[in-house]
Amino acid sequence: MVTPPVVDHGNGGADGLFLYPSSGLLSALAPPARDVLFALGRSKTFKKGAGIFEAGDPASMLYILETGRAKIYQTAPS
Repeated sequence: MVTPPVVDHGNGGADGLFLYPSSGLLSALAPPARDVLFALGRSKTFKKGAGIFEAGDPASMLYILETGRAKIYQTAPS
């Protein structure tokens, strides 16, 4: 098993984010570009079942799932 690179968020790696270069969007970025992307970001925790965003919300953020799972639902008009 290959150990993926860790991005250090400036706190000694306590919340190091493991990035697999083969993972979708991230695979197209050079390692220095990935480092910049994560340096500009911030970490946020959501409780199970909480909404992250809804249809129609402005596309002002890029969400990258660090750990856990997320489900995507589209609701039908009532």
